[in-house]
Amino acid sequence: MAFFSKLIAPRHTRLAAYERELIGLVQAVRHWRPYLWGRRFIMRTDHRSLRFLLDQCLTTIPQHQWASKLLGFDFVVEYKPGTLNVVADALSRRGEHGGELAALSGPTFAVFNQVRQEINGDYALSALHDAIRGGAKPVQWSVVDSLILFKGRIYISASSSLLPSILDAVHGVGHEGVHKTLHRLRADFHVPNDRVVVQDFVRACTTCQRNKSEHLQPEGLLQPLDVPSSVWS
Repeated sequence: MAFFSKLIAPRHTRLAAYERELIGLVQAVRHWRPYLWGRRFIMRTDHRSLRFLLDQCLTTIPQHQWASKLLGFDFVVEYKPGTLNVVADALSRRGEHGGELAALSGPTFAVFNQVRQEINGDYALSALHDAIRGGAKPVQWSVVDSLILFKGRIYISASSSLLPSILDAVHGVGHEGVHKTLHRLRADFHVPNDRVVVQDFVRACTTCQRNKSEHLQPEGLLQPLDVPSSVWS
């Protein structure tokens, strides 16, 4: 069991109730993404209109923007009236009843163990690992917990078999394009020539190709120029 709470942003206070509830739902899903991605889950809400989220026609641009952040998740929305959902804010009121925190838990990422196994099984990475430990590399390189780091970020070679799954994880958060995917990748990983790698991955993403369209005006018919009747006319 986990609890997540966040105040609504001041710029969202004037939005309609449906859009505020939608924003809250999207923020919760993105917050718990490590547990939800790749699994079918149920979202329960006390806002009746959200139960038609997957079937109704979105009418405003903000609704499209927030709903697009749920692409790739497998879920259903269930409506539960607030009068029946009496324990929804129990954790936020735990101080009133003297409750105590019994345990803490956090997500674990198997990718780190996979990176370590790849370093041990790859000759070039093993040689790089030994060179860093022997002081033959600049100070930007380091080894922490058997992981190769470059400027504090985990080094992933461009030919790594783990690179597609890592790109899918950072891009699959919201399918938001090259720049944001690159920003998320660079937060934790260093990949040589990462911009080109991310561009190729995003262009080949089937979800983006299927759901995103051009925002430009449609092209009109070609209008040929009139044939001049005299010089310089």
